[in-house]
Amino acid sequence: MKRILKLAKAELQNLFFSPVAWLILVIFTVQVTMQFCDMFEGFVKAQALKQGLRELSLSIFASRNGLYNNILSVLFFYVPVLTMGLMSREFSSGSIKLLYAAPVNNTQIILGKFLSVMVYALVMMAVVAVFVIYCCFAVHKFDIWPILCGMFGVYLTICAYASIGLFMSCLTSYQIIAAVGTFAILAALSELPNIGQDYALVRDITFWLGINGRSASFVAGLISSDDLIYFFTVIGLFITLSIFRLSGIRYKYPIGLNIARYVALFGAVIVIGLISTQPSFKKYYDTTRTKVRTLSKGSQDIVNRVDDQLTITTYVNLLDQEHSFAMPRNMNIDKKRFEQYLRFLPNIKMNYVYYYAKTYNPILDKNYPNLTDRERMVRIAKTYKLDTLKILSKEEIDKIVDLSGEDYTTVRLLERENGKKTFLRIYEDLYRHPFETEISAAFKRLVLSEFPLIGFVEGHGERSSRNSMDRDYSHYACRKKFRNALINQGFDHCIIDLKQPVPDNVATLVIAEMRTELSEQEEINLNNYIERGGNILIMCEPKRIGPMNELINRLGVKLLPGTIASTSNPRIQPDLTICTPTAEAGKDIAYHFNSMRYYKNLITMPSAAGLDYSEAQKLGFKVTDIFCSDSSSWNELQVLNFIEESTTFDPAMGEVQGSVPVAIAMSREINNREQRIAIFGDADCLSNGEIMRIRKRISARNNMVADGIFFWLSNYEVPVDVRRPWMPDDKINIGPQGLLWTNIFLKWAFPIAIALFGIMLNIRRKSN
Repeated sequence: MKRILKLAKAELQNLFFSPVAWLILVIFTVQVTMQFCDMFEGFVKAQALKQGLRELSLSIFASRNGLYNNILSVLFFYVPVLTMGLMSREFSSGSIKLLYAAPVNNTQIILGKFLSVMVYALVMMAVVAVFVIYCCFAVHKFDIWPILCGMFGVYLTICAYASIGLFMSCLTSYQIIAAVGTFAILAALSELPNIGQDYALVRDITFWLGINGRSASFVAGLISSDDLIYFFTVIGLFITLSIFRLSGIRYKYPIGLNIARYVALFGAVIVIGLISTQPSFKKYYDTTRTKVRTLSKGSQDIVNRVDDQLTITTYVNLLDQEHSFAMPRNMNIDKKRFEQYLRFLPNIKMNYVYYYAKTYNPILDKNYPNLTDRERMVRIAKTYKLDTLKILSKEEIDKIVDLSGEDYTTVRLLERENGKKTFLRIYEDLYRHPFETEISAAFKRLVLSEFPLIGFVEGHGERSSRNSMDRDYSHYACRKKFRNALINQGFDHCIIDLKQPVPDNVATLVIAEMRTELSEQEEINLNNYIERGGNILIMCEPKRIGPMNELINRLGVKLLPGTIASTSNPRIQPDLTICTPTAEAGKDIAYHFNSMRYYKNLITMPSAAGLDYSEAQKLGFKVTDIFCSDSSSWNELQVLNFIEESTTFDPAMGEVQGSVPVAIAMSREINNREQRIAIFGDADCLSNGEIMRIRKRISARNNMVADGIFFWLSNYEVPVDVRRPWMPDDKINIGPQGLLWTNIFLKWAFPIAIALFGIMLNIRRKSN
């Protein structure tokens, strides 16, 4: 060990007594400093402008444009230049003969050289540590542990690059060739995950060997045994190759022995890699304060109830628009989408079944108008190098699983050993793939004996939960490709005919804009449901005051006459009511409304009516305002066509100006249970047209309103609560003046001090 340390010390003296090492360090410092200061200045300005900040620790260091990712993107420029002369210089100057004559072996030479680079890497990390220490004081409640974890990941990356550079330096006496060779190997290792992914035999091997993005989990604050083993294995591989190279120069081994050594080395690396990637062997440690890199507690509670074998089968329709993510070359990337679940259920099996069947795909119809479905499949299969004989036809897939209800789209089937199964879908939005909320909702279906059943009343002109017209409710009720649809969030959906008693398993009844009055028998059945404590969501319309008042009067609520109107915003139609959730809604009803308030999200309600609930409180209901109109609004009694007619507030006609509730939540104790009832003065806010509508400069999140209301109505069962504690690092402790001194010190004084120290050290050495 002493000899290794002496060799490392000698190499460090060569490094730091040469301008190259100092030049690299100064350039690295300047680059990192500029990136940090520019980014930090952006956060200071955002805070000065009263813009909300959150998760500052991870945002500064670990975000996509954070400091660590910027450092990782340029490391491959620095390390090859740093390592190109480690052994090449010895070969070109002839000093390698002195090393051979000294009482040191090849292993000690290589380890001494590598140790010197590890120390230099620590110096580079010391530069980064300056910014970490600064943030400990500048950021309120700075979360240091994930930041140190990210620094460790960057350090391991430098060491891995350095081991490659050391090996290339052993191959040639020309330093430039060694640097270019290092670039080449790093580029090859970055591209390896894209090689051989179409073939099962080599897919896992090449994917594991890829070095690009290997430190991503460290940067994000997660320590993974798989990534640790990878870095140690790569470093060990190239150090061993360097030792083999020196031994090959120093001693003449038989060709057979050389081949055997290299085969054994690479074989060991592959075996280690394949074993370390098995979920059952992986271990994790989440260093973040609120465990944001781990499944939420709600999801863990669900996953822990799966006590048998779980299989996730992805049925891939080659004629569907969403087939590409499940092609063989993308399988490993696709499996990573379930990595957090594999941490708790390592025995999950993931299978892929390919088939073809007619489904909605206008692009395919346009590109191949004259081909049969099979001919189209053959074209696509050849593109992806798939064996067409293994791709099932519609008739063959029907014998395995019924996908007709999924319109033969690409879909996943989650199936437990006990026979319980459910679908997990791909959605028609920007993100496509399910988030933790949707995946955990699917898991919850596998562990519950029954799911909250939402019954939609029909038969009196109500909004339909099955039709796709703009006024109807199919999007949030049962549209399978809509992420926020009830069926994708853990609910079941059915149609209720009030001519029959409401089934006992109905958790919530939805009555949306009833146009005709109930019959006597329907009144009895509805009253029975209410008296037994059933939950209800009632969506009203000002144009249906008669039938709707008949319905809600029994609950002590009535619709105020007229339509809520306001001319405070000339850019919008007067009868479009725009509201922010009340503070009470976020506190007493659902956390979704707090999120809407934080992000300044709104609900849009075309032609809403105000609500009077004074009688409801006399019936024992606790009433909470969810949304209220603004104080400048009034109940317009004269104008019916807000497009063609102008409207003004006219108190002489009985119009009253002021803020009134347009959506309320009521609860009471009845029959030993808490009954929950939500009433909206507008039925359009949750309609297909309004949920999907985008208005300029209006940040509407009507779909979040649906999530919050049904979360409350289901007694907080579903959607699955995946929240984590709020990250407290949401404030910067310095202002513009402090930022000025920060820029002076970090941008100028710090790099200049390092440069002057390096210059003085080299001058002193020359003078000696």
